[in-house]
Amino acid sequence: MGNLFDDLDRIEREESQGGGGYICKGRICFGMKAFIAGASNENSFFEFNPVDDNSRQQALEKCKKFIMDNGGTTRPTACACIIAYKDAVYNKDVSTWKDNRYWTIPMWTPAYREIMKPKMKETGIEATGDYFCHISFVPDPTGKKQTIKDQNTGEQKEIDSFVPYIRTIFANEAEAREAGGNSKSPDAVQGNLRDDISGDVPAGWTVQTWQQAISDIKQAKESGQSPAAIAEDYGVEVRFIVSAIKS
Repeated sequence: MGNLFDDLDRIEREESQGGGGYICKGRICFGMKAFIAGASNENSFFEFNPVDDNSRQQALEKCKKFIMDNGGTTRPTACACIIAYKDAVYNKDVSTWKDNRYWTIPMWTPAYREIMKPKMKETGIEATGDYFCHISFVPDPTGKKQTIKDQNTGEQKEIDSFVPYIRTIFANEAEAREAGGNSKSPDAVQGNLRDDISGDVPAGWTVQTWQQAISDIKQAKESGQSPAAIAEDYGVEVRFIVSAIKS
C-alpha cells in the first residue's frame, strides 16, 4: 500500500489531466505529419502502411507537398497516431470536440519508444486499423510539462504532458459500450462477452482475492460507477471488471 497523500496526488493528476482516458472506437496508425501552426491533424497527417515502403514514400511526398503549399519550413515527421472517433466515445461527453481527436507522437521520441510501442505489444496489436478500445494516458517519460489555464481560477498552471496508449482492446462494440457504462441494451451484451476471460484474474491477484473483490465491484457498479471508473480504482483492465459484474 502506498502513501495516502502520494496516491491522492496521483488520482488528482489523472482526473484533472485526462488519465481516465476514452473507451471508444479508435484507430492506431502510422504516418507522416506536417507540424504547421493552424493546420488540422486530419489535413496534415498522411497515413502509410508501415510494412509497405511504397506506401511510406507516397505519404512522404504528399506531406512534403502539403508543407510547401502551406508555406511551412519544417520537415515531414514519421509519427505513430491514435485517433478517437468523436461519434463513438462511450464513457465521456465529447460534444465539445470539433471533430475526431488525434494524438500524434514522433517515432524518434521516448514517448513512442518507451510507452506507445511497448504498450502495443502488450495489448496484442499486430496490425494498424480500427479497434474498439480503451485509450489511456501516462506521464511523458521525459518529464515534459505543459502550461494550461485553470478552468476554476483562470490562472496559468504547469501540468504533466501525457502520452496516449491503447490499454485494452474489446471484442466488439457491445463490449466497449458496456465497459464505458453506455450500453443501450445490457441484456444484449451478455452473450457478446469474450469467453476467453472466464476464470482469468488480473496480474497481482489470486483467484481467491479476486473472488473476494467481486461483490465490492458489483456494489460499485450498482452505485453508479462505470466499469472504466472501477477499473481505474482497482488498477486493472476494464475487461476484468466487465467479467466480474456479469459473473
